[in-house]
Amino acid sequence: MRKVYKGISSQATSHKPQVKTCALVHLCTCALKRGFSLLELIIAIGVLAVGLVGVLQIFPVGLRASQRAGMITKAAFLAQNKIEEIKMTGFDSITALPPKIPLAGEDNDFEWEIAINELDLNGLDNNDDIRKVTVTVSWLDRSKKMSKDFITYVAR
Repeated sequence: MRKVYKGISSQATSHKPQVKTCALVHLCTCALKRGFSLLELIIAIGVLAVGLVGVLQIFPVGLRASQRAGMITKAAFLAQNKIEEIKMTGFDSITALPPKIPLAGEDNDFEWEIAINELDLNGLDNNDDIRKVTVTVSWLDRSKKMSKDFITYVAR
């Protein structure tokens, strides 16, 4: 006696496929798995919300760091301009009393000061040919005063 299930003979295979039972199980599981339950949906939204809150907390930190870096860069450009002005006026203009350059001022959001100091170079006979020039640039960052010093040396 030979039974045929969907074109497969029972003599050719050692096991008998159960087409009818498999089709019923498949239909039942498909009917149960058509959508998400309310609990699954609430859990998914909770996980998504926790992830988004974590990511959104990072943005203000990055924005503040970017603004701080921008202000430091602007301060460095301002200091570099002041240093170049000092070098262009020459050594004699900074050693004259009073110096022939402005020693303090404001530029947009920044305040700057210039300090010119003699150097004590041990072992050299003539210390009058070099000066230490410090440009201090300060600004407000979130109601806190920040400042950076930029140092150069000017020689005769």
